[in-house]
Amino acid sequence: MLNKKKYFMKHQSGLTIIELVITVGVISILAVVAWPQFDRYQIKVSRADGIAGLQIAVNEIEQCGAQNFNFAGCGGAITTDSPREKYTIAIDADNTTASTYRLTATKDTGSADTECGVLSIDHLGVKGETGSKDVTYCWQR
Repeated sequence: MLNKKKYFMKHQSGLTIIELVITVGVISILAVVAWPQFDRYQIKVSRADGIAGLQIAVNEIEQCGAQNFNFAGCGGAITTDSPREKYTIAIDADNTTASTYRLTATKDTGSADTECGVLSIDHLGVKGETGSKDVTYCWQR
């Protein structure tokens, strides 16, 4: 009987408390480092969806303008949602005439994009944004 006890004490299986604390610590450090990166990645992917929606809408309004020789009546001809439906695409009525237009993409789901805000593009291909970052940063893919 005594030999069995010694055998089991020498050959125990399982985790010690120190091994468990080290494992939890490593996982915590990884989570602290990875979570902000994941959030930034999600915002960037969402922004790419808005840009894609604007590019689709530009093609549609250009086609409508070419057929009608006028951009003013093309509001109903554009797609109003981005491909993944994270942005709403609209024509800026204040900046749309027979020969000019301005399209905007406003984020409508999830957290707001404070870095870029509302994305826009006009008939000359001039890109814009209303956030804290510059146009080059916001329009990169």
